[in-house]
Amino acid sequence: MSVARLFYPILFAIFLPLAILAQRPTYIRLGDAAVVCLIGAVAAAVMMAVVYGIARLWLRPNRAASVAAAGAFGAFGWFCGYRQLGVAGRLAGTHPAPVLVGGCALVGVCAWAYRRGTLTHVRSRRRDIERYLTVVGAVLVAWSAAQVAVHEVASGRAVARSELVRALARPVPLRAGGAARAVGSAAEGAERKRDVYVIVLDEYASSEVLRERFGIDNRPFEDSLRALGFRVPASVRSNYAITLLSVPSLLNFAHMRPLADEMAADSRMGAPLNYLIEHNRAAAFLKGQGYRYVFFPSAWFAATRSSAEADVVFDPYQGFDLARSIYRSQFRTKLVSVTMLSAFRHVVPSATAVYAEHAARTFAGVSAMAGAARPTFVFAHVLMPHRPWVVDATCHPALARDVESQGWDHSPASHAMLRDQVQCVNGQTLKMVHALFARSHPQPIIILQGDHGTEESLDPPLSASAVPTVEQARERFRAFGAYYLPDGGAVAIPESTSVVNVLRHVFSYYFDADLPPVPNTMFYSYQLPYAMTKLDDDFRVVPKEQARPKDGRQSSPGVVAAAAAR
Repeated sequence: MSVARLFYPILFAIFLPLAILAQRPTYIRLGDAAVVCLIGAVAAAVMMAVVYGIARLWLRPNRAASVAAAGAFGAFGWFCGYRQLGVAGRLAGTHPAPVLVGGCALVGVCAWAYRRGTLTHVRSRRRDIERYLTVVGAVLVAWSAAQVAVHEVASGRAVARSELVRALARPVPLRAGGAARAVGSAAEGAERKRDVYVIVLDEYASSEVLRERFGIDNRPFEDSLRALGFRVPASVRSNYAITLLSVPSLLNFAHMRPLADEMAADSRMGAPLNYLIEHNRAAAFLKGQGYRYVFFPSAWFAATRSSAEADVVFDPYQGFDLARSIYRSQFRTKLVSVTMLSAFRHVVPSATAVYAEHAARTFAGVSAMAGAARPTFVFAHVLMPHRPWVVDATCHPALARDVESQGWDHSPASHAMLRDQVQCVNGQTLKMVHALFARSHPQPIIILQGDHGTEESLDPPLSASAVPTVEQARERFRAFGAYYLPDGGAVAIPESTSVVNVLRHVFSYYFDADLPPVPNTMFYSYQLPYAMTKLDDDFRVVPKEQARPKDGRQSSPGVVAAAAAR
């Protein structure tokens, strides 16, 4: 008996996650997809073995093996189509007539096939059918794997050829003879370099946006930060509309706009941006200053799930936990929501509980970083108050909320959920700051930064070629920012600044880096990251002819990249 013809259930189990990876490679880690593929293949093989053992009680080995493969394949189809069948069932309850007609037609076809001997003919050709399914499965897996391989090769080439990546790999220039403000004084209890904390609070909008659009008064929180010595500028803007562009602009203190000249406008490849997040200039600079780099991964955003450059990648959990393994990425969470696994979500803690716990453990973990003998640079990406809204105002998991069904519906209910999440983040942030102050000697540098504003006016998302209105841009680009800069560092941050300049101001003041401010220019892109549209200071779209250099000449990508990295 040829065993290879029975591999089709395993091949189709591998194909599903592999096909999703091939379609969205920027937002899915290759290792994550490989684990899911392996689990699918093992599950299919185990199911085949179980069905085979049962079928052998009545059938000969060849027929039992065929039944096992067909049973596993049918189970896989049920597994993948469970939610769709549920939708169909609900429609049937509402509109029974079409279902009755379709059911009668199916019974009629089966009766006709039986009278004609068609089923007997099919049964006699089962080996040919099995071979056909195996070949189809193998082709689909090979095709998807080839797409992934081509993307990985192209990604590597895009990074290697990027003028911006090369420019940002150069050492940060230093001024000669400057004051060493990064070192604490004897009066502060320790003559060592100050710890540096960069905490990105995802989709945390400015007080003006929260008040005007959602009726949330965030002034008490900002006043509490000011009372602790934080600098809270009147105007902080993101330079980009999406996290994938905003975070690397912060960590590399450089504009990502040169990538628009290097990449195709319709490209969705995130490799250069992912690379600049993982191998960011801030970490390289501070490690060169003797700092230890501690990276706090996000709960599910692929670009900030890990870091090869970090000396320590914080693990918020100890040991294995099924729920955390299931919901550790958007990819896995989506697979659960669209397959039969959704029927068993009540067996383990929900995604809501897992995401809420991850945020709480991140804040607690950052608090515990203070007091080390070696100066420490901490970067943490907290996916709050970004959707899904997973906590109430007291930071308890909002277990009744489904992370997959939340959306901006312009309702008081969604505004209330956002308010709860903002209040939770505020409380956790203040608790963390107090802990850092109590344990840090000398006083630390703390950057609390929203990567961009909210997106209610952009939901549903604009088309790839559309540009935002002034109202939409104002909501999306006005971000929260608060900075604790001891030893007079508050003067380094102007009243109006942008994300790209924050670390330029900080490193220039404390480490004598020769990093003059760059323009606070805003660029809008959403579905296509490199299709950037320039906005003026009033959030209006700049016509393309005005966005070009005044002399009409186009600078080479290398020149533009070098200028961005200055």
